[in-house]
Amino acid sequence: MKKTRAQNLLKRFQGRDPQGRGEIDIDVKGGLVFLGLSDGVLYQSDKHGGKLISYIHKFTKPYPAMYCNIRGDTLVIHGRFKINKRGICG
Repeated sequence: MKKTRAQNLLKRFQGRDPQGRGEIDIDVKGGLVFLGLSDGVLYQSDKHGGKLISYIHKFTKPYPAMYCNIRGDTLVIHGRFKINKRGICG
């Protein structure tokens, strides 16, 4: 099966093939609500040797915008950053 763009991105980011493939259903009917600007993200990943490590990534200006859907169960961060083999850049 051909890899998706997301799977190729994860391979570059974590240096290994994705362990699975999933899809999520994102409901944006009714639009998105602007919450503010995001200074950064905190997340956990097992990208190095299978051990879960916490990461903090601070964004640079202009800060990305943060939105949620009207149900409040989906968070979207949109801005000038890229995800590549070095991680989250920008």
